[in-house]
Amino acid sequence: MHAVMIFFALILALSLRMIPIKTIGTWQTRWQKTLFLFLFPPLLLLMTAIAVSCMGYKGVMLGWQVGLFSYILAMGFLFFASFLLIQLFYRACDRNKNS
Repeated sequence: MHAVMIFFALILALSLRMIPIKTIGTWQTRWQKTLFLFLFPPLLLLMTAIAVSCMGYKGVMLGWQVGLFSYILAMGFLFFASFLLIQLFYRACDRNKNS
């Protein structure tokens, strides 16, 4: 069941990223739409991975057996995202130190 959650979140995130941005409207509406389409897909994947990791890999959800594969996939995504966050933090600190 967790794999289904991850799959649907991934499909939704990819489909939102594929939406072309129309250039009609005011700058404010275009900016808000662009910001939403830029930030929502990664945040959706991150929140889904956090939810799956908090629920664990034992038990039954809606009659479906919860597996270890989806838990490992979610934890791997969280570790990868944490690694990228730490890497960006150190790059920012190094850049501030040199200037």
